[in-house]
Amino acid sequence: MSERGPSSPGALVPLDGGGEPPGARATGVETEGPPEFGRLAEWLRPNWIRLAGVLLVGAQVWWMAGLLAHSYFKLDDYYLVERASREHLGWKYLTWVNAGHLTPVGNLIAWLLTRFSPYDWTLISAATLALLAGAGLALLRMLRTLFGDHPAILLLLLIDLLSPLAFPGLSWWTVVLEVLPLEIALAGAVTAHVRYVRTRRWRHVVSALAWIVTGMLTTEKGVAVPLLLLAVTSAFLARGTWRRGLLTTLRSYWLLWSLYAVTMLGYAALYLVQLKTSSQAPGRPAQGGGIFEFAGTLFRDTFIPGMLGGPWRWFANLDYGVASPPVALAWVAVGVTAVIILVSIWGRLRAWRAWVILAAWIIVVDCLPVLLGRGEILSGRFLGEETRYVMEVPGIAALVIGLAFLPVVAASAFPHPAGRTSLPLGRASTGAIVGLLTAMLIGSIWSYHAYVASTTSAPVRSWFATARLALAGAPAAAVVVDAPVPADVLGGLLLGPAARTSQVLAPLVDPATGLRFTLRPDGIFDHLMEFDGWGRLVPAGMLGSSSEPLPGSRSCWPRTPAGVVVPLQHVPAQVTELKIDYVAGMAGPIQVSYAGHTEAMNLRHGLHSAYLPVSGRAGTVTITGLTPKQLCVGEVQAGVLLPSATDHAIPALAVTG
Repeated sequence: MSERGPSSPGALVPLDGGGEPPGARATGVETEGPPEFGRLAEWLRPNWIRLAGVLLVGAQVWWMAGLLAHSYFKLDDYYLVERASREHLGWKYLTWVNAGHLTPVGNLIAWLLTRFSPYDWTLISAATLALLAGAGLALLRMLRTLFGDHPAILLLLLIDLLSPLAFPGLSWWTVVLEVLPLEIALAGAVTAHVRYVRTRRWRHVVSALAWIVTGMLTTEKGVAVPLLLLAVTSAFLARGTWRRGLLTTLRSYWLLWSLYAVTMLGYAALYLVQLKTSSQAPGRPAQGGGIFEFAGTLFRDTFIPGMLGGPWRWFANLDYGVASPPVALAWVAVGVTAVIILVSIWGRLRAWRAWVILAAWIIVVDCLPVLLGRGEILSGRFLGEETRYVMEVPGIAALVIGLAFLPVVAASAFPHPAGRTSLPLGRASTGAIVGLLTAMLIGSIWSYHAYVASTTSAPVRSWFATARLALAGAPAAAVVVDAPVPADVLGGLLLGPAARTSQVLAPLVDPATGLRFTLRPDGIFDHLMEFDGWGRLVPAGMLGSSSEPLPGSRSCWPRTPAGVVVPLQHVPAQVTELKIDYVAGMAGPIQVSYAGHTEAMNLRHGLHSAYLPVSGRAGTVTITGLTPKQLCVGEVQAGVLLPSATDHAIPALAVTG
């Protein structure tokens, strides 16, 4: 196989090496028609590839707007909003590590959007679509830089734009803030790096370093971008064996690689220092079998089908789904991928390097961090079905597929590598490409509708809309029991303070209203309230035991030598709270004894309800302190606090639709 020279038909001219991109020269044929049409046609001839790419990116943004309209906040998103509303913008906030992720760029975006309008999904969707458009345009620019205005770069762009691997991640704001800025930074770094290799202009080094730092500050995956640059440069911008190309590029650009290495070491030092603030420490996979199960599932059931329009079917829970392709289709996708790889190597032997680069990225950058962070918690198969772990890979796949099949626009420093520059296209190969792209398009549309049909954000949208009205209509200085938010609102299982209404709704509470939350009521609360499962504010009710009926016609429990002893009936196994209704002629202290423990509390003058946290199980409650003339004890209840299902609610009806 021999390489075609610059004068051969179909040869590409360097973009930065003094030549013009293909199609940039005038044809000399005058355009018939009005002068305006002629000028438009003259502009379109050298720019139609760029225009078509921009239109394809715009079509993807329009398509994904429908997905975002179907989605809403979930899981970590609530913590992002709460932290952004509570903390000042500073070093501590920006460099906080959440579950092993150092994300200053995402933290900054979250802070700005939350301060502008908390829990505003329309605003979040607009920002997501802007980032998505930026990622698509950055990829288009990178492909044009590497391969020129070759029509095939539109096919490479479609590989990324059509991939359903992005569907779950785009519907999860936390994932968006990690992945989309990384995609922009990665494409920008490749573009600037290749331009420096061609021109030796240091402004491109500055640009590459800026993009690399941005990628690192977006997510820890960004630290691998310089390694990707080294792999691409040594494998496809240098001639000879890969080992020889590696030595050549290291020697020729030693200062450049030194700057990249210093940047990586600086980031590693920052990450290790800040890792102590992480809510989750790195671990080790529970068993060796889980590693292979994870990698096998990720490649076979998630990544490979996702690159060909799959997974076609999802395993969904509420507003989120993971890949669950039909077994037969998954293996068909594996077979098609194997054929594509073999065809590329037949055309250009060094194409195998591109596939090694892609596999190495997935294994080292996507698999290993997940195994270290989640391997002890979740099974390898479940982790392997998560498309968000490889959400950034379609853009890298577009890059390496281009390197495998297309000629790279020649670099000034390295002669073009020997070998066939591109595959000869006949009717059979053209038909195969058209058929494959058609199948990808149909599969992507099918996967999109399957995802939308199997997920819903209706419960969380309804709950938040109702909770906004409840907070606006809450009584002044209301006290609300800090109960957990329903799991279908959170989008999954969250434990601890992050799952409680006080933290989830904190950004929406106006301090001027005086509304406050209490985890376990302890004191006098006459109108204790709680959010119910629909997001309404209702009086807090007691589920459990109440005192026996008062003897005779008495309205107060009589005092005995031991004090006021109130017998309880049908005491449940779990008791966390006592509620004592009383009338006091004066304020003063009392002592309440239950299940062998005695607690002191101060009563207020008048008719009130006193709450006291307790534990254990007992048949009586004993109250001492004030005299019978000073205190009248009425009904006593023991149990757990739950939202009342019968009392007046704010608002009266939950918001739907």
